[in-house]
Amino acid sequence: MNSMVGFDRYDRRARLYPGMLAMLPVLFFFLILKPDAASGGISRSAISLLVFAGGFYFLANIACSAGKKIEPKLLERWGGWPSTVVLRHADQTIDKYTTARYHAALASIVPDLRLPSLEQERQNPAAADAAYRSATKKLLELRRRPQDRLLQDDNIEYGFRRNMLGLRPWGCTLSLLTISFILVILWRPLPAHGVSSSWILDDVGRRWQWYLLLLADSAASCGWLLYVRESWVRQAGFGYAERLFRSLDEPQSSDQPRSRRRGAGGPKRPATDGVSEEQASNPPARPTKRPNSKGEASPVRDV
Repeated sequence: MNSMVGFDRYDRRARLYPGMLAMLPVLFFFLILKPDAASGGISRSAISLLVFAGGFYFLANIACSAGKKIEPKLLERWGGWPSTVVLRHADQTIDKYTTARYHAALASIVPDLRLPSLEQERQNPAAADAAYRSATKKLLELRRRPQDRLLQDDNIEYGFRRNMLGLRPWGCTLSLLTISFILVILWRPLPAHGVSSSWILDDVGRRWQWYLLLLADSAASCGWLLYVRESWVRQAGFGYAERLFRSLDEPQSSDQPRSRRRGAGGPKRPATDGVSEEQASNPPARPTKRPNSKGEASPVRDV
């Protein structure tokens, strides 16, 4: 879509879509209120103006800002970044044997960094967390490859849920306001002799769009209130962290420096045997296939 030019996969799904979902009740309300505008050139002109004036970018920016605003409070309640929490010896999200294996794998990726033991973690938790964060950042740099699409999808899912939670007050408010306006429109022409079942059926047949929008807005309000919650965001955050470290067990992922994988004077391995750190951070474009919007690799955000 031309209107999505300038947005990568992360921007569209994690930032723009939450903002659009929050605005949908208001949009549909005006489309039903002014149906001629929806079918004529007015709507196309308005959408074009919105796009070229940076409306979509502004909407995505609002969603991102709302999510970032609540993130520090979430991290405080969770005990830190999920990727830091699951690496702690004291945490039970991952069993101790798997945690030790992840520590060993991370130590091979960042040989100059010494990850703390259980006793060192207890004595200085802040220093231990700093070491875990440093190792995680290095791993994130190595996970920007096209073959890490599932990991990128989990990262997008976390961003989407976090931004939805940040927009929750706006989504609830706009849905409830739209419901109030719809009720005023529906109940204003009540007959003086009272409401009968036949009158209700006839009114539903004549103004079915308003009744359908009322049901949709009611469902949206329930979704914002009951489904978009902190536990929903936490599930995505810790799920992303676990998938990130599970990538250390993948046999095709060789994250050690090239000099360690090749012996001096030995034969070179095929190019498909591994990916260097420089190639992982900046994967080369394939000469036989031009990238498109569906195949682009989204940047891996920090979680």
